[in-house]
Amino acid sequence: MSDWIKVSDRLPADGEHGLCALHSFNQSGLRLIVVPFTFMDDQFHPFADEDNIENDDYWIDPLYWPTHWQPLPAPPTE
Repeated sequence: MSDWIKVSDRLPADGEHGLCALHSFNQSGLRLIVVPFTFMDDQFHPFADEDNIENDDYWIDPLYWPTHWQPLPAPPTE
């Protein structure tokens, strides 16, 4: 697995899939979560195929902008 990359150091390429770490609020308060994403149009979108990303409402709210990300690992070969 790749090392985590700070968003402040580098953003993913357009169309790149990966995992991002971001802060989220729930009933227990602030927590760090990891979610899959597709990076499109300078935004982290929850991982989905490109047909779903066409919806302008389908993106991760900037309030919870990821702090780190990493590319997806290569799939298994066996």
